[in-house]
Amino acid sequence: MASYQKMNEELLLLSFNAIPIGALVLDKAGRVRFANKLFISLFSRDKTKKSNQINFQDFIKECELIKLIENLLAHKKSFDKIFELHALDPTKKYFRCRGNAITESKNALTYIVLIGDITEQKQQQILQQAIYKIAQTASTSHNLSELFFAIHKIIKTVMYAENFYIALSQENDELITFPYFKDTSEQSVAPRKRGKGLTEYVLKSGKPLLCDDTLSKKLEKLNKAKTIGAPSAIWLGVPLIANKKTIGVMAVQHYSDPQAYTIEDQRMLEFVSTQVAKAILQKQNEESLYLWAHIFENAKWGIALCNKNNTFELMNMTFAKMHGYSVEELTGKSIYDVFNEEGHQQVSSHLHKSGIEGNCTFEILRKKRIIPSSPP
Repeated sequence: MASYQKMNEELLLLSFNAIPIGALVLDKAGRVRFANKLFISLFSRDKTKKSNQINFQDFIKECELIKLIENLLAHKKSFDKIFELHALDPTKKYFRCRGNAITESKNALTYIVLIGDITEQKQQQILQQAIYKIAQTASTSHNLSELFFAIHKIIKTVMYAENFYIALSQENDELITFPYFKDTSEQSVAPRKRGKGLTEYVLKSGKPLLCDDTLSKKLEKLNKAKTIGAPSAIWLGVPLIANKKTIGVMAVQHYSDPQAYTIEDQRMLEFVSTQVAKAILQKQNEESLYLWAHIFENAKWGIALCNKNNTFELMNMTFAKMHGYSVEELTGKSIYDVFNEEGHQQVSSHLHKSGIEGNCTFEILRKKRIIPSSPP
């Protein structure tokens, strides 16, 4: 019987070592009967220890998970929950943890805890949510300041971003501006001419950069880039690319922890940067349109837009009033309804010329509008 039980345990251990998730088997007292290799590789620093020499509280530090396991042992209460746990490596990992009580022969109970690494799926979910929120914010924010604040808040859900900024620069502009800058060491950054900072390095290369102290010194030695402002333990910047042009840089940094960011963080920040660049460009276009609309509507000169059929499509109030119409009345009318007949040819000629040369100046008489009197 003992040999049969040993064979069953060995078969169980072999099966558990073959599954792609961490597995822990406990007796009713909470002692570890065995843990599979994946579980040990994730949580045990001492790889020489046998599984039955491990106490689950030595490597599981998440208080809520410990309580769930204790509740499983005491009351046979199963659980299935997602946790953010710290395994042996410093990266943030998400695990799905499940616990069940299983009745063996002679009503003996065995408790099985399964822990599966779902970090990749969870990160994809977080990124998709971030992308959606950024796109939504681009439509709902009233101005760039609101948009930048919202983007910062969203990036914080993806990674550590207490020190975060957005830098913008036109393709042929030598000036770099920092319209959004939140930092624990510096209050703000003034606009500056392009130099050899890390921001400029990313702007020029159009590629992301994960820069620790070692790389920073190497870039400075090669005269490619240098630290401007307070030195950080690690700096991560990605280009903001819209319509195949780099319009700026989005960056995060940590002043004390050189392991705060990893290549995975770089990939995530780069992934959301495309949507951020689109959102910024959209809001810039909206603000420019609003500015020009304000200038157009309040100009002292009459301004009108005609289509190729010489029909008025758009005009400001000044233009409409100087011809005796309201904007609504004049929209859709032909220019020949407004100017004297002897000037029709002149108007056509000048409009054709302006279409070729971009602009032209000419004088012309308009018709006097006769408004029919109301019947008595």
